[in-house]
Amino acid sequence: MKALHLPRYPNSHPQGAPFEHYGPLQSEEAIQYAREILEFAVLKWPDAQIQMLGRAVRLWAERIAQQREDMVRISHFGLYARGDWGVGSDLDLVILIKKADEPFEARAAKCDATDLPVPADVLVHTEEEWQSLGEQRRFCRTVMQEGIWVFS
Repeated sequence: MKALHLPRYPNSHPQGAPFEHYGPLQSEEAIQYAREILEFAVLKWPDAQIQMLGRAVRLWAERIAQQREDMVRISHFGLYARGDWGVGSDLDLVILIKKADEPFEARAAKCDATDLPVPADVLVHTEEEWQSLGEQRRFCRTVMQEGIWVFS
């Protein structure tokens, strides 16, 4: 799954929508992974577990930042950040790095989030890409408004 990164937010992909980059085989593989994630996903988390998730995210962010010298910022946003998570919710993470040699789709594989207590969708952008996405796009506005920056 690490080699196949499919952001749930299609306008977060710097080179365009995912359908322009993935074919039928990758799509079938992604559907299978989605089924596995839904079978694994949390049904209901008590408040104590949410606090534990917050600590786990901060520890994960620190570990990832130590592994990468080019780390700028890490945020989580979406359902958990807003507090309206529910059945099957995953954790949405945005990582900003200084620069990248690999394409957008391959970057998340270097930021292993499998030790987090819930499934995570990791998006890794360079500072330049983030600036080019700009606050005009709903995705960036959402991250900036509701995101919880756990590393900067």
